[in-house]
Amino acid sequence: MVIEQAEKMKVFDRDDIKKSRLYFSHLYTALQYEGFRNFLDIAEASFEKTEPVPKAKKEDLGLLLLWLYGSKKQDKEPVITSQNPDLAQLERVVRYPPALASLKRGATLATAYEESLPKGEVFTDSLYESRRHLQKAWGYVTEGYDRSESVLKAAGSLANLADELYHKMEAMHNENKPKGGKRKSE
Repeated sequence: MVIEQAEKMKVFDRDDIKKSRLYFSHLYTALQYEGFRNFLDIAEASFEKTEPVPKAKKEDLGLLLLWLYGSKKQDKEPVITSQNPDLAQLERVVRYPPALASLKRGATLATAYEESLPKGEVFTDSLYESRRHLQKAWGYVTEGYDRSESVLKAAGSLANLADELYHKMEAMHNENKPKGGKRKSE
């Protein structure tokens, strides 16, 4: 019913989708998530209606279907490439206004999703991911490094950045330590 309503509102055309097949399960599954229902202002009870999405949500309905299915006319790929984890990430994005604004401006789903996460989580994940990449590079240095100066400079730049990050973190860490046996007052 939502697809038909979107076509009637002229915000969607099933012949315009980027893929060769319309996966109804994407929309059906999305509407099981509270975040998508809130985004479209759909109450669970309104699923039985022929037009469950309020007219005021016409633009959002069109955007959701664009993100789910893409558009040949607009040359836009769907942001959903697989239901798991993309649908859950998109749901988190539509719940978080700054991330939603980024997606509307053309950011990738990955970028918008990252914006929706707590900054501490992004920082920690990035740090550990960097460590994994460095460990991988270390494992290949003997056979993989071609002795080029540009790669050496890239490693030096990375070392400098890591050093600066460490010193910044150390300074922030030490701000919380008591000096001279006295605790900082708060």
